[in-house]
Amino acid sequence: MKSFFLSFVATDRPGLVEKLSQAMTVAGGNWLESRMAWLAEKFAGIALLDIPSEKETAFRQSPSAIENQGFPLILETTETKVDLVGSVFNMELLGPDHPGIVHEITQCLAQFSGSVEEHGHRSATGTYGR
Repeated sequence: MKSFFLSFVATDRPGLVEKLSQAMTVAGGNWLESRMAWLAEKFAGIALLDIPSEKETAFRQSPSAIENQGFPLILETTETKVDLVGSVFNMELLGPDHPGIVHEITQCLAQFSGSVEEHGHRSATGTYGR
């Protein structure tokens, strides 16, 4: 099996994820993990996929057909899976919004070797001590 990182941003419409999952199924692949979000009328996502090595070429051609329908994809091969080191913390911040707030918070986290792994409207998950 070969691992791939897939990312996309497209104008949202029904059936986008179905087209991706169909290409994966045809290639005999496995959808390992993904995160998807709808932001400002755009649909964005990232996914980690495993595809049999002998079907890589066919799989790479399937997303090309999807891209021709106005659904641009970025497909990259990943060679290794990274093991996280450190403690995981969930934090929730509440306060008035202002330009630069995300930079201020992430700058503080970086000073302590912290990393944001997932960020939502009201919460974030990160690792300390990577």
